[in-house]
Amino acid sequence: MDTLDNIKQFWLLNNQQDTDNNNLNKESMKRIIEPQIKKEQRYIKEYFWAFAFWQILVYAVLTHFIVRYWGDWQFIFCCVTGVLMFIPYSITFHKSLSCWHRPANAPDAPLRNIHGDLKAQIKQVSIYFQFKKRFDLVGIPVICGVLAVIMMKVTPVPHTFLGGLITFGIVFFAFARTTHVQNKNNFELPLARLRLLLSDIEDLNEE
Repeated sequence: MDTLDNIKQFWLLNNQQDTDNNNLNKESMKRIIEPQIKKEQRYIKEYFWAFAFWQILVYAVLTHFIVRYWGDWQFIFCCVTGVLMFIPYSITFHKSLSCWHRPANAPDAPLRNIHGDLKAQIKQVSIYFQFKKRFDLVGIPVICGVLAVIMMKVTPVPHTFLGGLITFGIVFFAFARTTHVQNKNNFELPLARLRLLLSDIEDLNEE
């Protein structure tokens, strides 16, 4: 009887130790994962704040030129085209921005809560990024065309077809290059690393 009691006590002790070790591993991994999540989220947030400033600047500048050159209907049409191009982008942007203003989890929140919030954020940002890539295919050439016209209007750029073409080419190259670097640094790499962290959390939750 004593032997049976000893075996039972030994089994309960081992089982408790396994549970404690598992909980300890989860807490340790949580302390490691959370700063990494915040680091990758910061790259994406940098884009959102930069674009928030950029869109305000674009609307302000185009509105200024519409008022200043009122009566030059070809130029006004060009500026209005730029404004209309940004409206759907701005709407989608503000919808996506809301996912970064959710209340943060408490410091002692379980991994499953972090997993749910992270999964929702990845999904929302991925949807926005897909929209952004499709928009860039049309939006960048149009916006560059608008900027080229504005530069020819308010700067000493020669009012010739060749001058306009060169101006458009320079602006387009700058926009395309900047957008490529931006997409990679603020979306592709952070999203890839966040998906890896999400996978790690899922593995821990299964244990």
